[in-house]
Amino acid sequence: MSVPDEQGSKLWLGIIGIVLVGLALGAGHNAMQRAAGPRHGLAWIKREVKLMSLEGLAEAATSDSTRADSGAVTSAPPAVADSTAPVAASRDTSHTKAIAKGAKLTTKGGKPTPGATNPPAAAATTAPAKPAVPTTSAPTPAAAADIPTVPDTREPLEAHLASIRKLYDAGVTTIVDARSPEEYAEGHIAGAVNMPFDEVFKDPDKVKALVTHGRPIIVTYCGGGDCDLSRNLAFSLIDAGHKKVLVFLEGYPAWKDSGAPVTIGTAVGTAP
Repeated sequence: MSVPDEQGSKLWLGIIGIVLVGLALGAGHNAMQRAAGPRHGLAWIKREVKLMSLEGLAEAATSDSTRADSGAVTSAPPAVADSTAPVAASRDTSHTKAIAKGAKLTTKGGKPTPGATNPPAAAATTAPAKPAVPTTSAPTPAAAADIPTVPDTREPLEAHLASIRKLYDAGVTTIVDARSPEEYAEGHIAGAVNMPFDEVFKDPDKVKALVTHGRPIIVTYCGGGDCDLSRNLAFSLIDAGHKKVLVFLEGYPAWKDSGAPVTIGTAVGTAP
């Protein structure tokens, strides 16, 4: 074998060795990330992340309330005495006879007439009961605004356009766009801040620096559909200590098509 051939073989062996070392280091780093939790690193086998939905929780709470109301125990009506039952006669009538025998009717002059007894007392009559006056309950206060309740959770919740729009209009959300800066500049939800998940994956501390301006609910979104950027970013926000994080399932396309406020360019825009 000539010298150039030997050098070429060593060069290829060196390249192959570098590639193998790089793959081993990458796999080891990803394995350590996955060991920290299934939400970290890249899954060896792609699996769909199934989250609980905000609408599902609200429906379950309503169903539980309905079952509780229907299961309330009502008291049995009081027993009504049978008016047709015969009245039992007193076994000891001697006292009654003595009173009847000694009682005398008075005649003219106030003298008693022997042998005459007082007439039987008239049956006591009871006054008719007054009809019950129906009571009216105090008027219920006006219903609160139809704003979904977002509980504190250890995992993000999915939510649909209708719920996200109500929260957005109420001014209680911090909207975070998980797409690339280029996609963000082409159009984004008005008021949304751009936080590409690729950058967060490289520097997890970025989510800790998120400024919410006192808006407790964080909504992440991307291009909708099978886009996992918003889900991954939502998990990173949960890991950073945020407790009310929603994933907008339909994403920016559905928001734009609904006529909701959007902004073009790199400016954040105006939110409620």
